[in-house]
Amino acid sequence: MAKEEIQDSIRKVIKEASKDSKIRALALKDPSAAFKQVTGSKLPAGIRLNMVEEGQGLSGNLEVLDTELTDEQLESVAGGTPCRCGRTNVLRVG
Repeated sequence: MAKEEIQDSIRKVIKEASKDSKIRALALKDPSAAFKQVTGSKLPAGIRLNMVEEGQGLSGNLEVLDTELTDEQLESVAGGTPCRCGRTNVLRVG
């Protein structure tokens, strides 16, 4: 699933949540389940969705978890120095 497809799907969840209180409650409690219920698809691996209330509406924060290590990070770990290997990129949708 491409980034644009995921963003469009999150917008769809937010739109449905604005019309349906059960979807809204699910989106706040378990955003991944709401995503699947509304779109029929699971979020791709390595992606986490958080939904937050903003006034009367919702917004979605999409976190792309980067778990791949670069050669530099691997060398750093092998050398015994600290490594900040995990990165999180957050994309706001709403």
